[in-house]
Amino acid sequence: MNVWESKDLIHWSDVRQFDVALNTNGEKVAELGMMWAPEATWVPDYYGEGKGAFVVYWSSNVFTDASHSSVVGGGSDIMWGVTTDFTQDTWEYGGVMLDGGSKGWIDTNIIRDGDKTYHVTKSHNDYNGNSSIAEEIIMQVTEDKEWWLSDNWKTVQMRIGADRYGAVEGPATFKDHSQDNKWYLFVDDLPVPGYRPMVSTDLSKGWEYMDESNYFLTTYTKHGGVISLTKAQYDAIRSADATSAVKTELGTVEIEEGGTEAALTEKLPQTAEVNLAYGRGTSELPVEWDLSSVKLNEQGAYTVTGVVQSISSNTDAWVGDNGSERYDAPNKVLYSSRAIEVTAQVNVTEKQAPVLTGITITSGPDKTKYEQGDPLDPTGLVVTAQYSDGSSMVLKEGSGGYTVTGYNAQKPGKQMVTVSYSGMTAQFEVTVTEKQEPVDPGTDPGKPENPNNPDNTGGSDNTKNPGGSDAKGDGSGKAPQTGDTTNVLLPVAGMGAAVLLLAAARKRRYR
Repeated sequence: MNVWESKDLIHWSDVRQFDVALNTNGEKVAELGMMWAPEATWVPDYYGEGKGAFVVYWSSNVFTDASHSSVVGGGSDIMWGVTTDFTQDTWEYGGVMLDGGSKGWIDTNIIRDGDKTYHVTKSHNDYNGNSSIAEEIIMQVTEDKEWWLSDNWKTVQMRIGADRYGAVEGPATFKDHSQDNKWYLFVDDLPVPGYRPMVSTDLSKGWEYMDESNYFLTTYTKHGGVISLTKAQYDAIRSADATSAVKTELGTVEIEEGGTEAALTEKLPQTAEVNLAYGRGTSELPVEWDLSSVKLNEQGAYTVTGVVQSISSNTDAWVGDNGSERYDAPNKVLYSSRAIEVTAQVNVTEKQAPVLTGITITSGPDKTKYEQGDPLDPTGLVVTAQYSDGSSMVLKEGSGGYTVTGYNAQKPGKQMVTVSYSGMTAQFEVTVTEKQEPVDPGTDPGKPENPNNPDNTGGSDNTKNPGGSDAKGDGSGKAPQTGDTTNVLLPVAGMGAAVLLLAAARKRRYR
């Protein structure tokens, strides 16, 4: 089995392969000839409640031995197996689901409706003894829960689509989005135009032709399946479904020798205009460039090829040794069989000396607040120069480096300081505050120590005695009273004078 995975139906993984004829121990348990038209149905409780798995079914010849010279029963059978993730590690080979007899079965499609399971299958058998109707699509039903093991299938309808379209195959069914009891069936009208629609509102009664005037499906649409999409998903897929580039040559770019692949990739066109499938206009899609032809260290003109990232850019084929395309070809190399390619010219030119394109302050100075008169302190300032080749260099201050101008130590307020280097500038901001002058205690009239203060008595206001008499001896005519011996304070010119005056005062008290 070849498996690709996608989360958006646009970008797909590389193919991985596993052998469906192996059991869980890696032992080959069947000689199978092919794996035609595989489909899978999710069974939520296959391994028990809440433990689901995919039951896979496909058409294959089953051979009697490894020589593949004889087919068991004569015709192809519908086989089955089970997996949880489509890897060899979880794959379990099941065996025959529908015995094709001497003529064989192909192209089985499963419908689940309540407790019933229907299969719609192309049969090569002659069910009515008439070889002219041996090529037909039939539908059968079973009520067995494990329908992949059932041998109790009952025919609901035969020769589906045959009386209008003749030979048909590749049935594909899907349920209506808005009506619970309505299903659609596509049958492939061979060889053209491809799928034709049929409809059923009761699966137990089979299918009828759908004749709608507004029905349209592109010719040659066949052997596919139908899944549900949101409008956004549908639009995204449509925009990525391209058939060709509007222009295959996307111009010329230049890069100096010694450049990097990353730099060249940025210079090349990032998108290309493409023509959408089915005549649905144009869109812009990304381009992935192969730069292996460019010698970035050698001048010259080179042609590079890019792949437009449309749905068709996904790898869908491989080739191995001696051109083999077998599934088991040695040394397989994956490729896209339908990739849309564009080209561009790359001129690798002589390397030029890089040109200064600017400077930046990558780290400001540590100090940005100053007092009026302070000198500028550039400690911590880091200035970087940028060049045209993408390189950069940290500059030094002074000779051969950057200069700093615009700072005025005497001007209070915010200032923009300019850093200059070879004609390029950058700036940073500082703040200068007004300087506060220190106060001299000897001249401050508010200080009690100032002898010029008219309120200063040389001491505290306790020089006035409680009786209201003046003890200062200031010529008021009032003599000190007897018994007033406290708080006589004098302006002192020297220790000797203080002693003499105090003695005189005591002498006067006792007269």
